[in-house]
Amino acid sequence: MEILKAKKIFFCGIGGIGISALARVINENGISVFGSELKKTNLTTEMEGENIKIIYKQTEENISPDFDFFIYTTAIPENHPELKKAKELKIPTLSYAQALGKLSENFKLIQISGTHGKSTTTAMIAKILLENDLDPTIIIGTLMKELGNKNFRKGNSNIMIIEGCEYKDAFLNYTPQILALTKIEPDHLDYFKTEENYYESFKKMAEKVPENGFIVYDNADKNTYDLIKDSKAKKVAWENKNIAPKVPGKFNIENASLALKVAEILNIEEKSRVRSIKEFSGTWRRMEIKDTNLKGPVFIDDYGHHPTEITLTLKAIREQNPNKKILCIFQPHQYSRTKSYLNEFAKSFEDVDQVIITEIYESRDSDEDKKAISGEILNLEINKKTGNSKFIKTIPEVADYLKNNTKWDVIITMGAGNINEIYDLI
Repeated sequence: MEILKAKKIFFCGIGGIGISALARVINENGISVFGSELKKTNLTTEMEGENIKIIYKQTEENISPDFDFFIYTTAIPENHPELKKAKELKIPTLSYAQALGKLSENFKLIQISGTHGKSTTTAMIAKILLENDLDPTIIIGTLMKELGNKNFRKGNSNIMIIEGCEYKDAFLNYTPQILALTKIEPDHLDYFKTEENYYESFKKMAEKVPENGFIVYDNADKNTYDLIKDSKAKKVAWENKNIAPKVPGKFNIENASLALKVAEILNIEEKSRVRSIKEFSGTWRRMEIKDTNLKGPVFIDDYGHHPTEITLTLKAIREQNPNKKILCIFQPHQYSRTKSYLNEFAKSFEDVDQVIITEIYESRDSDEDKKAISGEILNLEINKKTGNSKFIKTIPEVADYLKNNTKWDVIITMGAGNINEIYDLI
């Protein structure tokens, strides 16, 4: 059965930023959407307002035989009670990526992939297409101002724009007509194990693009070209247009250049695409300015969780604030990632006056990983390099610290876990 011909679908882990977007698009297609989550959030509350039924516990009783599909986040284990029950009832089970792949078969697919900058570049491309009446369906791993601070849009054209994440080879479920590649460097080594495996996954992705399709890549990055050279698709290099959006950083100018090249392939008039990029002011948790009750500092929230992302983001913020006192509060994401890149993380905070390290946010980590590394160990390594680090274990403790220490001009909260919950506390 095609997903869009279903009557009733269940989403396990429906509150995730990616899977929720898929659920919302399917809901807007008139299909009854149910889901489960462990706790209520602003996002799940918003979805409930869209007539999506969410149960805040995950048990086998949630699954009944009348569901046409069971779609799940890859964060759940194989022995998850809902997944086991769905299989017992012989309900077709699909991971988020498999389900999105099936849905995308109905569209001309534009996919943005790479290690860094996927969400921002996806948002840039989406904004250009929206402002030029191409009416795309959009599924994105962040919240866009242009979508009313939502992470999805149901369009009425045959164009779909998605982020294609490489974790667990998820993006190999998609067959894009246009594959737009940001910078590629190893990540997710908890799954890929070696750098060679990581690069091989991107090579397989490139080879999925059809002969009449396009791969857009950075001509200055020889490594990327080596990964795509065997693809039969047309290879189009983007050039740095040096057209700056309203978000800082050289990397955002590069993201913009990639977006402009995709728009050119789609025959969008140059003046219009450039204007759209110049007006782009960012997305949720990407150098997002936050309002707080604490007087004095400017607060910036950012999703960065890889050493390269952290270094470039902090450098961009420092360039905007050359003489300001800057504090970065970093919540490491994954014990395995922190262990793999301990030395790189230690060198990532040279552009701030002080960094506070919290305990590591656990995600898909083994007991072996959790025994091998900690936030305190990362704190010690940073201090060996820069001497500017302080360990404060929990987010509530950091919030209390900030209430009593407002001497900073700029305070950056950073990480892919739940560090942004600090804004509810301050």
